[in-house]
Amino acid sequence: MAWISVDGGRNDTHCSIDAATGGRGALIARARAAGKRVLVAGVDSANVASLRFLEGSGFERVGHLREVGNKFGKFLDLVFLQYALEPLQRDESAD
Repeated sequence: MAWISVDGGRNDTHCSIDAATGGRGALIARARAAGKRVLVAGVDSANVASLRFLEGSGFERVGHLREVGNKFGKFLDLVFLQYALEPLQRDESAD
């Protein structure tokens, strides 16, 4: 698990889940034990299996960045998802 090292990110973490081993439960437990509030995942938009796995695990899509990655000469879109480990305090009507 990689933690964000800046002060503004001390309550969240970017995460990687091994879908083949079903590592979601262990990751969530470790994040909670470390005092994190939110898990953040970034996934190539073409990786439908990972997106379905994460969404099926309770992650919510929160952002889509177009052509921010490049792999094998092809530009890729990045989808951000988040998993709240505790209720979020943000007022959704502020959007």
